[in-house]
Amino acid sequence: MAGVVALLIASGAVLFASIVATARVRPRGGLASLLAIGLIAWASVDLIVGVAGLALRNLSPATLLTLSFAYLAVVLLWARRRRVSKPLRERLQASGAAIREAVTWPPAAVATVLVAASLVWRVVLAVRLPVVDIAGWQYHLVTVDVWLQSNQIERVSQNTWTDGWPATGELLTTWLAAFTHTHALSGFTGLLPIPLGMVAVAGLARGFGADRRPALLAGLLFGMIPALVALAGTSYVDPATTAAVIATWWLGLRLFGERDRATALLFGTAAGLAAGTKDTSLFLVLPILGWVLVAAAWEVIVGDHLGAPWRRLRSPAAQRLGLSLLSFVVFGGLWYLKDLLIHGNPIYPIGFGPFPGLPRDVFFENLPPRLAGLTWTEQVVRSWTADWHLTHYLYNVRPGGFGRAWLAIVPLALAGSALLWRSRRWAALWLIVVPAAVGFAVLPSAWYARYTLFLPGLALPLAAVALGSLRARPASLAGFLLVGLAAISLAAANLLPNISIPLHSRGVARLTGYVAFVLTAPDSQRTNVDLAKDCRTFDALPTGETVAITRSYSVPHAAVGQELERILAQPLDDPTSDAELLGSMRARAAQWLVTNRDDGTNGIALADPAHYVPYGRVCNKGLLWRFVPG
Repeated sequence: MAGVVALLIASGAVLFASIVATARVRPRGGLASLLAIGLIAWASVDLIVGVAGLALRNLSPATLLTLSFAYLAVVLLWARRRRVSKPLRERLQASGAAIREAVTWPPAAVATVLVAASLVWRVVLAVRLPVVDIAGWQYHLVTVDVWLQSNQIERVSQNTWTDGWPATGELLTTWLAAFTHTHALSGFTGLLPIPLGMVAVAGLARGFGADRRPALLAGLLFGMIPALVALAGTSYVDPATTAAVIATWWLGLRLFGERDRATALLFGTAAGLAAGTKDTSLFLVLPILGWVLVAAAWEVIVGDHLGAPWRRLRSPAAQRLGLSLLSFVVFGGLWYLKDLLIHGNPIYPIGFGPFPGLPRDVFFENLPPRLAGLTWTEQVVRSWTADWHLTHYLYNVRPGGFGRAWLAIVPLALAGSALLWRSRRWAALWLIVVPAAVGFAVLPSAWYARYTLFLPGLALPLAAVALGSLRARPASLAGFLLVGLAAISLAAANLLPNISIPLHSRGVARLTGYVAFVLTAPDSQRTNVDLAKDCRTFDALPTGETVAITRSYSVPHAAVGQELERILAQPLDDPTSDAELLGSMRARAAQWLVTNRDDGTNGIALADPAHYVPYGRVCNKGLLWRFVPG
């Protein structure tokens, strides 16, 4: 409990500092203020964890708490020269008034109630259920495990994924886990970005020229996408990536009209957070980022500047260029520099051209059997229509995931695109719509909703433009239709489990049994589900002992445990002899060895029973051995 209280206090300090900083930079508009608060808070957490883990080499709760209040003090000192209480109050009042006005529209009012109830329920689930997503146990949580065990941010070479993927999302998970030294709250990694994404979608709709009411509805409908909702409570970074991508698009559009330093800083921060959470976001943010940077550089070169040429470096355009580029590098680009220096490939582990890595197809080997043998178009169509047959959603739902409203959103989005063309909004079309469409078309797993959450993030703002062009009554009817269809899928995503939970009843009894399980079941039952149940064998290992694994074992987090009970040693390369394996185990001071059933290491261990005592099978095709140093 003390750790949870410390987390809440530190998070409160960061949030208050973010509100003050937003009032200091004074973004124009209520939605822009809300987005700025969210982006600054997220970036601030990353900076605090980064300073603690890289500069101070100390990720203890005391260090993070101290840095949080030090950060708050710095922000208050920075803001004291300008009176921020009045602009802060004005922005909060403006945001509230805008939202209240939009919510008076009946479709938006209904959607608001549904989304609010959904978010409250997802908070309950994130608190009460364990984090058992497969990618988390493979690399997201593993990165956090190693950082917290070593008490610093360091290279995590447990497998190709931990060693290569950008880890800005893991910085947020580290914040959630460091205070309690458990992963009890790590599921908020997938939940916290959802409200930010909703604000970004509504803002992008406004940037496209949509009216306030349909723009707000677009944001609310984004929060009702079942594939997104089902990810809340996991360590997946897709919600965070999507929110940052959409924020980048909107802020980039604003820079065409508002050439101020604050917007440039927020724009670069959003682009950096997008790139830092997932490298596949690069094709979505680089077009508008590149255009903004080139336009600012061109203004620096050819603009009218009085005095010496060096004064160009102090011009407003140069400041915008520097702030955008610096924030992008700090919050995202550094991970690619790390991969370039270590692996010789900035987007490792994806190999391309002369750069080393794995073939691109390796990253998309997740085709469900029902889509096998179909063409790209057939796979997409089958996935987009699958929601009409789904009665519940797994956290990594496939196919399907966009919800029953999606087939109604698509034609509205196409109409919205046509309206953008007619109104000559070329920046929106060529820097956002076209790159997103091209990226979607070349994506091998375009049928997978989790990989393509940016698509409804773009389609909903376009649909809002189309809704705004209708008269009041048809627009309301269309809004109710979208909300009604989305509500069916939202209920399916919330009222039945997104993970494997043993519920033996059917119908209404199954629903009530699920709610009762979440709210009343003891910890021993709630934490013994899905992957945690499959990997329960590891719980027999004594707390504090060191476990070495081979690189081919797929879920290293299982060896650590949800409360970081055991220490994960450096991974074992494929040993070729008993002497090599024995030396590696002794060098790591490991008491346990985990191998994959297909490892050649098993033959070495079997041939040396004096040092390796078989302990049995463990989850995900693993074998556990007790190591006797001898």
